[in-house]
Amino acid sequence: MSYSVFRFCSLTPHALLLSASALLMPLMSGQAWAQTQVFIGGGEKVCSSMAPEHCQQPLQGGKAHPLYRVDESALARLDRQWPSQYQAHKHNVMKALKAMASDQALTQEQLLTLWYEQAPQAQLLDSALSYYVLDTLELAEPSLKVHIDTDLNKDEATSELLAFMKSAMGVAAGQEAQPPRVLILTNASRDPYAAADYYQQLLAGDGIDSQWLPLTPALAKALSQGQCDKLTQLRHQALTFDRARVYPERVAQEQAMCAQGSEALIKHIEAASAVYFNDGDTALARAVLVDEQGEAYPWTQALRSRPVILASGAGSALQSGGRNSKGQVMMITGGDAFAGLAEEVEVRTQAGSLPSGFAAISYQPKGGLGSFNNGVLDTQFSEQNRSVRLHSLLYATGQQVGYGIDANTALVVIKSEQGSVATVLGEAGVVKIQPMDKHSFRYSYYPSGVRMTLDEQQWRLAAETQAIEVKGPSAQALPQMRFGDILYDGKLRSLAQAMCLSNSNMALATQYTRGHYWDFSLRGDEHTRLLNTAIRDKACAIEGLIIEFAPRN
Repeated sequence: MSYSVFRFCSLTPHALLLSASALLMPLMSGQAWAQTQVFIGGGEKVCSSMAPEHCQQPLQGGKAHPLYRVDESALARLDRQWPSQYQAHKHNVMKALKAMASDQALTQEQLLTLWYEQAPQAQLLDSALSYYVLDTLELAEPSLKVHIDTDLNKDEATSELLAFMKSAMGVAAGQEAQPPRVLILTNASRDPYAAADYYQQLLAGDGIDSQWLPLTPALAKALSQGQCDKLTQLRHQALTFDRARVYPERVAQEQAMCAQGSEALIKHIEAASAVYFNDGDTALARAVLVDEQGEAYPWTQALRSRPVILASGAGSALQSGGRNSKGQVMMITGGDAFAGLAEEVEVRTQAGSLPSGFAAISYQPKGGLGSFNNGVLDTQFSEQNRSVRLHSLLYATGQQVGYGIDANTALVVIKSEQGSVATVLGEAGVVKIQPMDKHSFRYSYYPSGVRMTLDEQQWRLAAETQAIEVKGPSAQALPQMRFGDILYDGKLRSLAQAMCLSNSNMALATQYTRGHYWDFSLRGDEHTRLLNTAIRDKACAIEGLIIEFAPRN
């Protein structure tokens, strides 16, 4: 097989964004139904008062982080509202906190450090009790909000992703002759009220009406059970406490939405051009889509059918679902990157630990929202070395393909009556995993800037991709050695990229874990395709590279 290295005509990042928009947006024009999906792998680098390192220049004002105070009034509040199920711990916790009492405002890290110095056993407390203590001690600062200024972003890739999302919303709204409106869901965060200010600002501007949708786990239960008068208790069940004191405006929005009822909520969603699902925890994100019996809430279809669906991190993983030719598409919910190597590897429907100490690979069999049914979606992919994890899940459950979205990178899919098309935008790329057997899979990598077409329910590199062979001396081949620690620091992606750039048809690697070596081989065959796009650092498009791994005897 020939492993010629190719390069697309070089594009600047700005030209790449314009090219993607020009390619994709016409598919929406004049269509009775079209949907744009922008699924980001998480890890965007947004200039904000919470992350000033991502700013070109210092921001003026804005909330940097929550603050806490262990003063007399806070201790009295903590004592007065103490949950009955944690009475056994009350004396020791209150004793430690009283010893820390002061008027000084503390960050969460400072508070926890002082608390654990006073009572080291506090580190073993149930997480729900820890959340209660932190929430109740948090300072209420309603006038101080997170400040975001995306015009000052240092990172071009993040700016491109935000610009494309806003462009997609503008096109979708134009089809309906109305201003673009995006509804922001923050329920993937343990505290959705605290996250509301940040995400509402993220997509504001350029004529876009960005609104927080107070569809929290508490609101979902209250609406379905007719218990708007019990929202406070339902928030406690969702492990958020004392929020009416700290975020009164957001809690008031939630209460008002509950009073309006489910039909008003559905109409509100249907009037929006777009919905955005935030990063966080997939289980929390799913809690507003289905009830405890697994039945979809009345508003779930309205969310699924918006003209534009935007998501990041856990919000992107949430999109997996529906059915394809291989059956139900599941949603991945967790698992250690090394769990796929464990001799006793298990794939479970509930999170947990394996005897080896790894976190078991876990999934939700019925999937999430179901806006994406071409395979299982995973996020923060190459950076967290999740290829073996995703392969193990797919092999164990019978799904034939999964897609891993790298950090600060988006898989963009447009579906219309004309068909479907996809591209990749942002910093890195999207990985496709196809299991072959228990210890081997095909690995494909689609870097930022490439176009993909749907073939037999799989996204593949567009066959008509125009490429020009690089002229000049051949690249130097990879050294004949085993590259170590292949499952750390994005090394698997780096080695696959190096194979493409050096015209190598074989590479070897190894991983040591829990007293055992695992040997990896990366090789191509007649179905493998390697293209150097030269658009960004991680420039090579790879289709169908074979990766095999086995314990060393």
